Amino acid sequence: MIPGTAGSAPPQGSIAHGYRGAVAAGSTPAATAAVEILAAGGTAMDAAIAASAVQCVVEFPWCGVGGDMFVLVHRADTGVVALNGSGAAPATVGSQFDGLAQVPRFGPLSVAVPGLPMAWQLALDRFGSKPLAELLGPAVKLAYDGFGVDHRLARALAEVRPALTDHPELAALLDRNGSAPGAMFSQPDLGRTLEALGRHGAGWFYRGEFADRLADQLRDRGGLLDRADLARHEAAWVAPLEIDYRGHRIYQTPPVSLGVAMLSQLRILEQFDLTGLRPDSPELIDLMVRCKMAAFADLPGGPSGLTDPRDQLADARVAYWRDRLPGLPHHRGVPVGGGTDTTCLAVTDADGTTVTMIHSLFNAFGSRELVNGTGVVLNDRLATLRLGDQPGPRFVPGARPLHTLNAYLVKRRGRVVIAGATPGGRGQVQTNFQILTNLVDHGMSPLDAVEHPRWLHGTPRRYTEDSTLYLEPGLPDGTVERLGDLGYDVRIADNSADDDLFGSATVVGPTPCTGLYAVADGRRGAAATAW
Repeated sequence: MIPGTAGSAPPQGSIAHGYRGAVAAGSTPAATAAVEILAAGGTAMDAAIAASAVQCVVEFPWCGVGGDMFVLVHRADTGVVALNGSGAAPATVGSQFDGLAQVPRFGPLSVAVPGLPMAWQLALDRFGSKPLAELLGPAVKLAYDGFGVDHRLARALAEVRPALTDHPELAALLDRNGSAPGAMFSQPDLGRTLEALGRHGAGWFYRGEFADRLADQLRDRGGLLDRADLARHEAAWVAPLEIDYRGHRIYQTPPVSLGVAMLSQLRILEQFDLTGLRPDSPELIDLMVRCKMAAFADLPGGPSGLTDPRDQLADARVAYWRDRLPGLPHHRGVPVGGGTDTTCLAVTDADGTTVTMIHSLFNAFGSRELVNGTGVVLNDRLATLRLGDQPGPRFVPGARPLHTLNAYLVKRRGRVVIAGATPGGRGQVQTNFQILTNLVDHGMSPLDAVEHPRWLHGTPRRYTEDSTLYLEPGLPDGTVERLGDLGYDVRIADNSADDDLFGSATVVGPTPCTGLYAVADGRRGAAATAW
């Protein structure tokens, strides 16, 4: 345990109010692009796609055209629907895996079918109003003209550069650009790809010229993904998972999203009376961590042995954990991995349409495979999946792997209260859990709920047993010592060095006076704006 006080509070978030639209996104250029689309008469989905595309340019280490996406949408005529925009593993397994216990973390073998372009297309077809080319326009301009490198991107570039010996295309992109804070970074190849995608649609990416180029390069590099894998890809509109929690209806992205774990945490917590427990009290943190351990234990591959994630929401399963939670050991692990390198956004408009969207390459710079001449960095979604009979998340040919990506939406008395998401690997469901209990159980405003100091049990990427409880600075004196007395290995995080631990929430919703709000976390430079 690290003794002493918990230090200063987390960085302040930002809030914006408007009547026509509100946006929270992982970066200022993305939020700006979205609100400009709203002001030009676009829908919330139009704005979300425009913001997502900008993120693929300016936040390219963490998301991109070569990645995946999950979306949750509410509209009056459809209710809440979810979009699974994740891609599958190659259907054919070759000798490339011989002798390996797990899929390599980087390189051509780690690449799954990119799901994001098809997700854009389906989302636009159902909930959009403007041409795809127009929505991608702001991203195209930034790709050609360049954008300023901020301190977080500068750090990511510095960290990856020494590891690019076997990835010459990505190394060449970095070499052509500045990498210090304030330097300009341009990606004209990516600009041309986005232009082509806007003109031709997702078919060009999965069955046309781009698919040929991607498949040829991966084959030459020793990968398994081929044209047939790309051609058979489909995104899918699916019913969200939903539960009642203390008078609120909570919706989540369903499997293969890990969002079920957030709902499981809430269902277990609801069995306990929180009266008199402060949101930052050691006793409540201990209780919530135990809820987290129970929920993770029930995930596929976990020690509980459940095979269908939905089973953990059943009344019998909740009752099982209610009775056993007080005696649950602190160091109970489950082999669920996840990169922290993700970004998200949320948009709501005057018509009541609300969109929360999260997308990722998985680890920073994904597989580090850049499709030559296109600017597209491919995901590493298959990274470290187990092969053969190895325990933990397994590589299943042709199947979509489990994702930590998840998004949520909350309604009360039929009205949307909040919708949002956060990056943070398997910490996502822990951060979202804390934000929602701050709102529902402690009556905090959305801004206060997002700004409140957080905890994280385990590390965002860790596959092995959880053994550490990370606390954000700003908790009351004595919290660290009391949690240590309860048996936790406590670590106080440094916000300047550990900003990937506690997420970066983006949330939107209506205000009590018929206006709209957007709240953006201050932990990673997210931005909120409104019109």
